[in-house]
Amino acid sequence: MTQPNQTTPNNDLGTALLVIEFEGGAHQPLALVSTLAEAREIVEYNFGSRARNANESACPTTYRLWARDDRGEFQPTTEIEF
Repeated sequence: MTQPNQTTPNNDLGTALLVIEFEGGAHQPLALVSTLAEAREIVEYNFGSRARNANESACPTTYRLWARDDRGEFQPTTEIEF
């Protein structure tokens, strides 16, 4: 299975899904994005917001980008560091 090409921050990913992963295996879809740069911007905002409201929301362990491969299936492609 071919991974989508997203080697540059502004490479068009089509419609990719940004997902938050929590300790214990829980997942939460966060946003649809079209570039890695857009995903990083959302991660920065989301993590900052969660850090400020630590008592109100769980802190994520990972933000992961899922993009379509050459067959049109969503595949996990990039773990976005924060």
